[in-house]
Amino acid sequence: MVRLFFLLLLVSKLSFAVPLVKTAVTDHAGVLSTTEEMVLDRLLVQERTSTGLQMAVLIIRSTEGEPIQDYAIRVAERWGGGSKKRSDGVLLLLAIDDRTSRLEVGYDLEDKLTDSTSKTILDNMRPNLRRSDYAGAIKGAIREVSGTVSGMRPVVPYRPRAEEPEDSSEAAFALIALLFFGALVVVLMLSDTTPHRGSSRGWGRGSWGSSWGDSSSWGSSSDSSWGGFGSSGGSSGGFSGGSSWGGGGGGFGGGGASSGW
Repeated sequence: MVRLFFLLLLVSKLSFAVPLVKTAVTDHAGVLSTTEEMVLDRLLVQERTSTGLQMAVLIIRSTEGEPIQDYAIRVAERWGGGSKKRSDGVLLLLAIDDRTSRLEVGYDLEDKLTDSTSKTILDNMRPNLRRSDYAGAIKGAIREVSGTVSGMRPVVPYRPRAEEPEDSSEAAFALIALLFFGALVVVLMLSDTTPHRGSSRGWGRGSWGSSWGDSSSWGSSSDSSWGGFGSSGGSSGGFSGGSSWGGGGGGFGGGGASSGW
């Protein structure tokens, strides 16, 4: 039972990994139609082309009790939106069941998209969100962000590329890991029901502690691989001008605001 508890603990830790942002609009809650995603995607591509600002929209069901500002910064840091030359990335996060939103702002935009300005933009989304008009709320937020940074010019030109084959390494790793966990559960169940004679060396306490007790190694694994596997779900079609909306190395320091509806 102790071994099974640790296994479940590891699996639960993986389930809290944040998704990897690869498209301009990522809807894991399934609240947008394909047409709505295309319209929002087009607006975001136009904004990136004209000002350089790289804005991504992520919609989830819930942060599962984690404060939305903490969840958003983890998503933003993993995504790295914007460019290294100018951290001009912005993440708009909606947690539908929690009825909360967050605007996470890149370092070099914090003088334009201040905390108070970000809060106003989120608060202005509230009427549409309360009517479940998520596309209308997001469109309004994109336009307000666009108006705030309208004087900017790109430091790195954005040229949509032809769609490239999707890297399947993360999905393959995740599938192998899931198969491994499935086999491990079966082994544990069989070992729990098999009479033991003397001291068991295969799954003894010492072996378990040395192999699985250090959870630090799983932090980097879940952050680097499992989030990307999860983000391949949802209804997001991955438009973005035919190219990945992956980050360009921009940094985030917690600037922005949160709001509820």
